[in-house]
Amino acid sequence: MTSPDEPIITYFSIRGRAEPIRLMLEELGIKYCESPVTGPAWRELKSQMPFGKVPMYEDGDYTIHESHAIYRYLGRKYDLYGETEDERIQCDMLEQVLGDALEAFSRLTWSNQFEEKRQHFIDKQLRFTLNNLENFLAISDRAEDFWIGKHLTYVDFLGWTYLDCMRALAGDTIKEYPNLMHLKETFERRQNIRSYLESGRRPKTITVSMASFGGTPETS
Repeated sequence: MTSPDEPIITYFSIRGRAEPIRLMLEELGIKYCESPVTGPAWRELKSQMPFGKVPMYEDGDYTIHESHAIYRYLGRKYDLYGETEDERIQCDMLEQVLGDALEAFSRLTWSNQFEEKRQHFIDKQLRFTLNNLENFLAISDRAEDFWIGKHLTYVDFLGWTYLDCMRALAGDTIKEYPNLMHLKETFERRQNIRSYLESGRRPKTITVSMASFGGTPETS
């Protein structure tokens, strides 16, 4: 039985843009419930969304649309937004970089030319992003186990989600970046995160290619 006090995530039954939200709540030990969106229901729900998109996050008196608005809300509410203005600026910068990178990956996976474009994406766009992130981490004033500063921020959840998606696309490639791999592996060892990843509650995800969405997608 769910409690009326539990936040509600409305999203498709995949990881996608809602996965960083789930990861934050899991790490914090906050119970939540999900309202899965499926085919026919989505057509009706879409018209009710102010921007025609999900996820939607309901938390008490607040109903929040747009995934990055939800990430920042949780960051503010649960002290996951850095300790200084400099750290908050870094959170904003890395959030933008990771958001753009995930959007590019999403466009690739939905492309009807996925197989033709895959290697070019890895060689050019993916390596460009990974190089920039690796270099940023190398010169940043931060603790070894965190993307920013000395404590967990919401960017740690976005960063892990991005690297997990890239693992499905090009696992050998991300292994070439020691700072990124250390953050990925360290994050996965956090007790609540590990429990979630090993549980049967984590949604499946469509890996490649999502252009055939509606058929029998691959999952990971």
